[in-house]
Amino acid sequence: MTLVPVSEGTPRNSALAVGVCLLLVVATYFFWTQHRSHLLGVLPWLFLLACPFMHWLMHRGHRSHAHADSGASGAGQERHQGGQA
Repeated sequence: MTLVPVSEGTPRNSALAVGVCLLLVVATYFFWTQHRSHLLGVLPWLFLLACPFMHWLMHRGHRSHAHADSGASGAGQERHQGGQA
């Protein structure tokens, strides 16, 4: 059985990581408690800002709102209207 030596920096690095995580949790708690009203007040405006951004993202594949071959779409409409009559 061969023993693998443990590097000396491992316990120190893990303690540092735990300390940084704890610091982030405490900072997040105090930031949330002190600025909750400001953050929640901006939320409706973020939804309104998201509307044009989502419209831009969803129409990216179309390249334009005009149809390239109107003959094919017109034939489909005639078949659809013919089926209703």
